[in-house]
Amino acid sequence: CLVLLFWCDYYLAYAVGLFCLLYLCMLLAVQPRALSPFRAVGRLALSAAAAFGLLAWFLLPVLLDLLSGAGQSGNWRPASPVYYAPWRLLEKLIPGYYTTITYYGLPQLYCGSITLIAALCGLADVRLPRRKRWGNGALLLILAVSFFFCPLDFIWHGFRFPNWFPARYSFLWGFVLVLTAAGWLISLPLRAWQRQHRRLYAGVCALLLAVTVAETGKNAAAMLQGLNSEFGCATQTEWENAYDETAALARQAQERDGDVYRVEKTYQFSQNDGMLYGYNGISHYSSTYHAPSNRLCEALGLTRRWLWISSRGATPVTDTLLGVRYVLSKSDMPAYSAVSANDTVTVFKNSCALPLLTAADKHAADWVAPDTENPFTVQESLLDALCGEETRVWRHIAVKQTVGRFTVTVPADGVLYAAFPANGGKNGSLYADGSYIARCFTQNGARVFAVGRYAAGQEVTLMLTAEQTPNAIWLAVLDEEALARASAALQGGSAPVEQQRASVFTRTVTAEEGQILYTSLPYS
Repeated sequence: CLVLLFWCDYYLAYAVGLFCLLYLCMLLAVQPRALSPFRAVGRLALSAAAAFGLLAWFLLPVLLDLLSGAGQSGNWRPASPVYYAPWRLLEKLIPGYYTTITYYGLPQLYCGSITLIAALCGLADVRLPRRKRWGNGALLLILAVSFFFCPLDFIWHGFRFPNWFPARYSFLWGFVLVLTAAGWLISLPLRAWQRQHRRLYAGVCALLLAVTVAETGKNAAAMLQGLNSEFGCATQTEWENAYDETAALARQAQERDGDVYRVEKTYQFSQNDGMLYGYNGISHYSSTYHAPSNRLCEALGLTRRWLWISSRGATPVTDTLLGVRYVLSKSDMPAYSAVSANDTVTVFKNSCALPLLTAADKHAADWVAPDTENPFTVQESLLDALCGEETRVWRHIAVKQTVGRFTVTVPADGVLYAAFPANGGKNGSLYADGSYIARCFTQNGARVFAVGRYAAGQEVTLMLTAEQTPNAIWLAVLDEEALARASAALQGGSAPVEQQRASVFTRTVTAEEGQILYTSLPYS
C-alpha cells in the first residue's frame, strides 16, 4: 500500500507514514502485551524504507527537482505560534461551511454528521475497552492540535509551511472518525433486531444514506461556491469562447515551421495556457520549478509572482534569447511581423528567435547577471556574453523624473520601451503624447511596455500617474538591425531539428573551437 501511495502522491505518503507511526504508538499503548515495541517499529521502518527504495528511481529526481525550486526560495511563515483559536475547528464539522484555502483557512474536517455522532458515541460508550477509546481520542486530539498549532503543522507538511491549502493531512481526521464510528456500530447488538425487523432496518439504512448524500452534496456545493466567490471561475461558455479564439492559431503557430521553438501570448486565460492550448511556452504555474531560471526570467523583465512565471513584459530581445518565435496578441506588436490572424487574435513572428540549442562564446559560461533592476541592461548583457562582443541592441535614454509629465528625445529610429522596478509603485497608468499605453504596478501585471515606434530626434511626452511613486523608470529604443545581426551570428551553426518525439528532439550544432552550447531550457 505504501508503494502505491508513494507512486500516486508522495506528498500525502509522507503524512500517512507519520500517521502510521502515531497509530502504532497508540496500538502499543492499548495492547502492550500483544506487540513487541522494537519489532513493530522495526517492521514499520523497514516497510517504509522498502516502499521508498522500490520507487527511488522516481522519488529521487522529484526530490532534486523540489530542492532546485522550493528548496532555494523563501517560505511563508505564520506570524504567531497558532493559526486561529482552537474552538474555530468546530465550525468545519458543520456541512456547507467554507472559509478559505489560503494561509489561515480552516482544515476540511466534515465527514458526515452521522459519522461524527457515531464516533462521539464510540468515544463515550463504556462498553468498549477504555484504552481503545482513549487511544482513538488521543489520535483525534493530536490531529486537532496540529491543525492550529504551527510547529506541529510544520512537521506534518514535511518541515515547510504550506503555500495555501492548509492542513493537507486533514483526511486523516476523517479516517480516525470513520474508524471510531465503525467500531461503535459493529459493537451494537443489532443482529437479532435486524432479523426481526428487516424492512424497518432497510428503511433506517436508506434514510441514513439519504441524509449523508444530501449533506455531502451541500458541502460540495458550498466548497465550489466559496472558491468561485473568493477567486472566480469561468463559465463553460467563457471557456469555450476563449478556447475557440486561440486554440487553432496556437496549434498552427506551433506546427508552422516544423521545428522546435516556443510560442507565447500577450493575453491570458489561465496561468498554464501553454498546457491548455498545447504549445511550448514560458508562462506556467507549478509547485515544482527551477528557481534560478525563474529568477533569471524576472531579471530579464518578465513577470514573476511566487510560483508563477509569465511572459508578460517580454521584448524582442527576451523572445530572441528564449526562443519565442511566434506571439499571439490582440493588439499591435510594432517590432514583429504579422503572419496570420482571426477576428480577434493576430499571430506575430519574431524572425530573430534563437534555436533552443545553439553555439555561443566560451566566456558566456561565466556570465553573471548585472546587479541592477534595469531589464534592458540585463538583456543586453546576456546577449553580449553569448556573442562575445558588444551588441548595442538597446539605445538607453536617461530619465531623472519617475512620476508626472516629462518629455524625452528618441535617440534613434525604432520602438521605444519603458520598464519599471518589479516592486516599487502602486496602481499606476502610463501615457505617451496623451494616449493611454498600459496600467502599471498591478499584482500580476507586466513591468516592461512597448510605448510605440518613433523616428530619431522625435520628442515624446510621457506621463506616469501612480498612487505610490516608483524609485526608477528606464527607457530604451530597440535597435532591430543590431538584434538581427546578433541573432544571425548565433544561429549560424545550428541546423533544423532532425528528429522529434514527445519531449525529445535531436539537433546538430556546428561549433567553433572553444565555443559552448547554449540552451534556454532549464538545465542544471
